Amino acid sequence: LKGACGAAMAETSSATHLDPQALAPLNELAASNGGGTPTGSRPPSPSPPKIQREESKTLRKPGPKTDKLLSDLYVDVCYSENVRPNSIAMELFQCDPRAVLELDFSNNYLGDRGAKAICQLLRQMPMIQKVNMRGNGMRDARGHSGGGSVLCLCQQLSGHPQIRWLDVSDNEINDKQGGEALYQLVTNNHLISDLKCDGTRMSADLKTRILDTVKANRENAPKSIRRHAYETQSSHMVSGRRAGTTSKASK
Repeated sequence: LKGACGAAMAETSSATHLDPQALAPLNELAASNGGGTPTGSRPPSPSPPKIQREESKTLRKPGPKTDKLLSDLYVDVCYSENVRPNSIAMELFQCDPRAVLELDFSNNYLGDRGAKAICQLLRQMPMIQKVNMRGNGMRDARGHSGGGSVLCLCQQLSGHPQIRWLDVSDNEINDKQGGEALYQLVTNNHLISDLKCDGTRMSADLKTRILDTVKANRENAPKSIRRHAYETQSSHMVSGRRAGTTSKASK
């Protein structure tokens, strides 16, 4: 009996220590079903959102009643949009909105409504220069009476005084709505000198037009042309007035 028990225990022990090569078929089966593998590593988790702030204003407390923290403004927007506030965003937004220099929510899958709530805050951040909304399920205006998050983003940044860098890659952006809005954005706001829009549904032609406009912004060509045209026109007007004044004086 003792020998039989020892043999049984040895057999059980050998069964529990499987050869890693024996698990290969199980790994392949689990992967094909979309689940984790017994011995393989899990897919990487989304990178945590980041916010860069001006140090002098990072811990600034609100002053007058009209002066709110960015988290307060975020809650107000979420309430109006009927969206649950993102807990991580609430932690990041504990600051003066005028202190924010950079916002990075890349690959956090906020969804269109969640991304729109954050985009509505961009105009409240007058010093922000860099916005990364890559891979957040942003959409055009389809299914939204007030427009999707892509249109909201373009509206908020259209007249922004500091924005320089924008990434909207890996989002559902089409030509007719979101793509045209992006083109109008970089055309109207010459400060945008770096834009990334890979992995969208925009056509190659529209994407080329957008990137060419951004390149022209970077080279400052549109500003120079308009400034010189204005100065030339003004100089002609001034010289004409002077000539008219001289002719009248001579008469």
